[in-house]
Amino acid sequence: MDRTITNTVFFLFLLSMNFAHQIGAQRKFMGKHTIHVYNRFPEKSNPLYLHCASKDDDFGDHTFYSGQTLTWNFRVNFWGTTLYFCSFSWEHYLRKFVVFRAEWDVDSYQHTYSYIVNNEGIYLGYGDNPTGDLNEVLRWDDE
Repeated sequence: MDRTITNTVFFLFLLSMNFAHQIGAQRKFMGKHTIHVYNRFPEKSNPLYLHCASKDDDFGDHTFYSGQTLTWNFRVNFWGTTLYFCSFSWEHYLRKFVVFRAEWDVDSYQHTYSYIVNNEGIYLGYGDNPTGDLNEVLRWDDE
């Protein structure tokens, strides 16, 4: 290759990497996220059955007893399309919903999403092991 073309290609590569880094910094693609699912059912309750996955990762089926936790970490992909969903099954109830969507970063960026599951329903808090200011995601008896 001609030296001018090589230099131009190298310059464009560096420019595109800088652009990608700027986008990543703005959308916080570079930040690591953590998802926690806490089983907060009373002692001796029936177990919680959980299956979480994304397009690229499948964590399989898990059985959780009172006090147990599922945790995973990840980064949003370059395209900003990362999405995780879970199925929660307890007694005769089955609930499925998205637990993380990359677009949520745009307006209110959070590093850690903590889902608290108890005999009333599923709640969302931010940070590790939250105890107050939980948002109700759903109740088991919702149709």
